[in-house]
Amino acid sequence: MIISNNMHIIEKEGVIYLKFKALDNIDFVNMAVSTRLGGVTKGKELGTLNLGTSTGDSMENIVKNYEIFSKAAGFTVENIVTTKQTHGTNIMVASLKDAGKGVYKERDYDSIDAIVTSEKNLPIAVHSADCIPVTIVDVKNKAVGSAHCGWRGTFDNLASLTYKKMKELFGTEDAICLIGPGICRACYEVSEDLYLQFLSKFDFKDAIIEENNKFYLDLPLINKHILEKEGLKNIIISDLCTCCNKEHLYSHRGLGPKRGIMATITEIREC
Repeated sequence: MIISNNMHIIEKEGVIYLKFKALDNIDFVNMAVSTRLGGVTKGKELGTLNLGTSTGDSMENIVKNYEIFSKAAGFTVENIVTTKQTHGTNIMVASLKDAGKGVYKERDYDSIDAIVTSEKNLPIAVHSADCIPVTIVDVKNKAVGSAHCGWRGTFDNLASLTYKKMKELFGTEDAICLIGPGICRACYEVSEDLYLQFLSKFDFKDAIIEENNKFYLDLPLINKHILEKEGLKNIIISDLCTCCNKEHLYSHRGLGPKRGIMATITEIREC
């Protein structure tokens, strides 16, 4: 079983999912992260709770998995809006007209790696399988934003751009940021070229590391530092690594390209 100090590991109706303890006393938002366990998909790498349409899984299985996960975690499944990720920096402002896009309806947009909204009962979903899901919860104005930050999104400051978009649209200042689960520093060895690119752009020597002629990026910590520079102070990084926990979580590095995909879903509730 997964063990975490800052996330709840919840098993309900055969589904295992994760929730940040930091949101325990914030009743207007529901946020949960899926695992590999509890769905209908079959396949060693795909696990059973695959929520990614870019895999070899059938859409029938994926929709059923969304329904199973949403029932367990308490989401309005018919309204879920999903990203269409291309490792870019485009941010979608989701409204009720987008309800269901990506699960029950075709998406009429492309290249969306982050979503923000202040709508109630409109769950927004980002996908990951080592990349870093960054979710920002505006406690005062009751708005949320989620971004898919792989190394490209991290390098291009997508988390910061998402926070700025929330500032612009909702007046976001008092916010909690939840980072992860994603790949940890120890599991994310990179090329010297990529290491040097990051080192030339960011002065985060605790997160851009050379050890014994090998090069590593701490993507969760880099995103934390980026957001701190924007003035965000309340930032929690999940202590779960997708690659270290590949028996329970999807990991591209740990399972290969045929793996399934996790979803981080956030919904503003009626209170």
